[in-house]
Amino acid sequence: VFMIDAETGTVLFAKDADKPIPPASMAKLMTMEVVFNAIKSKRITLDDTFVVSENAWRTGGAPSGTSTMFAKLKSAVRVE
Repeated sequence: VFMIDAETGTVLFAKDADKPIPPASMAKLMTMEVVFNAIKSKRITLDDTFVVSENAWRTGGAPSGTSTMFAKLKSAVRVE
Protein backbone atom coordinates (compact mmCIF):
# COMPACT_ATOMS: atom_id res chain seq x y z
CA VAL A 1 0.00 0.00 0.00
CA PHE A 2 1.40 3.34 -1.00
CA MET A 3 -0.33 6.71 -0.66
CA ILE A 4 1.12 10.02 -1.79
CA ASP A 5 -0.03 13.61 -1.87
CA ALA A 6 -0.67 14.25 -5.57
CA GLU A 7 0.18 17.94 -5.22
CA THR A 8 3.54 17.57 -3.48
CA GLY A 9 4.56 13.96 -4.06
CA THR A 10 5.01 13.55 -0.30
CA VAL A 11 4.57 9.97 0.89
CA LEU A 12 1.64 9.94 3.31
CA PHE A 13 1.61 6.22 4.04
CA ALA A 14 3.57 3.18 2.93
CA LYS A 15 3.30 -0.46 3.93
CA ASP A 16 4.89 -3.17 1.81
CA ALA A 17 5.02 -0.55 -0.95
CA ASP A 18 7.00 -2.84 -3.27
CA LYS A 19 4.60 -5.77 -2.91
CA PRO A 20 2.26 -6.12 -5.92
CA ILE A 21 -1.44 -6.29 -5.04
CA PRO A 22 -4.55 -6.32 -7.22
CA PRO A 23 -6.40 -2.99 -7.46
CA ALA A 24 -9.59 -2.33 -5.56
CA SER A 25 -12.87 -2.05 -7.40
CA MET A 26 -12.32 0.03 -10.53
CA ALA A 27 -15.81 1.51 -10.18
CA LYS A 28 -15.02 2.73 -6.66
CA LEU A 29 -11.69 4.17 -7.76
CA MET A 30 -13.29 6.00 -10.68
CA THR A 31 -16.08 7.31 -8.44
CA MET A 32 -13.47 8.70 -6.06
CA GLU A 33 -11.62 10.33 -8.96
CA VAL A 34 -14.79 12.01 -10.25
CA VAL A 35 -15.86 13.18 -6.79
CA PHE A 36 -12.42 14.50 -5.82
CA ASN A 37 -12.13 16.38 -9.12
CA ALA A 38 -15.60 17.88 -8.62
CA ILE A 39 -14.66 18.99 -5.10
CA LYS A 40 -11.36 20.45 -6.28
CA SER A 41 -13.09 22.42 -9.04
CA LYS A 42 -15.75 23.55 -6.54
CA ARG A 43 -18.64 21.97 -8.48
CA ILE A 44 -19.63 20.12 -5.29
CA THR A 45 -18.73 20.27 -1.61
CA LEU A 46 -18.56 17.65 1.14
CA ASP A 47 -21.87 19.04 2.42
CA ASP A 48 -23.75 18.49 -0.85
CA THR A 49 -26.35 15.73 -0.94
CA PHE A 50 -27.62 13.49 -3.69
CA VAL A 51 -31.00 11.77 -3.68
CA VAL A 52 -31.05 8.02 -4.33
CA SER A 53 -33.12 7.62 -7.48
CA GLU A 54 -35.44 4.70 -8.05
CA ASN A 55 -33.24 3.51 -10.90
CA ALA A 56 -30.12 3.52 -8.71
CA TRP A 57 -31.99 1.87 -5.86
CA ARG A 58 -33.41 -0.90 -8.08
CA THR A 59 -30.34 -1.62 -10.19
CA GLY A 60 -27.33 -0.87 -7.98
CA GLY A 61 -25.97 -2.39 -4.81
CA ALA A 62 -27.49 -5.67 -3.64
CA PRO A 63 -29.64 -6.36 -6.75
CA SER A 64 -26.56 -6.01 -8.95
CA GLY A 65 -24.44 -8.29 -6.78
CA THR A 66 -21.99 -5.46 -6.08
CA SER A 67 -21.20 -3.58 -2.90
CA THR A 68 -23.92 -1.45 -1.41
CA MET A 69 -24.36 1.28 1.17
CA PHE A 70 -27.97 0.22 1.88
CA ALA A 71 -29.32 3.71 1.21
CA LYS A 72 -33.10 3.89 1.14
CA LEU A 73 -35.03 4.96 -1.94
CA LYS A 74 -35.20 8.77 -2.21
CA SER A 75 -32.91 9.23 0.79
CA ALA A 76 -30.40 12.08 0.69
CA VAL A 77 -26.77 10.96 0.84
CA ARG A 78 -24.02 13.44 1.73
CA VAL A 79 -20.82 13.50 -0.29
CA GLU A 80 -18.85 13.30 2.94
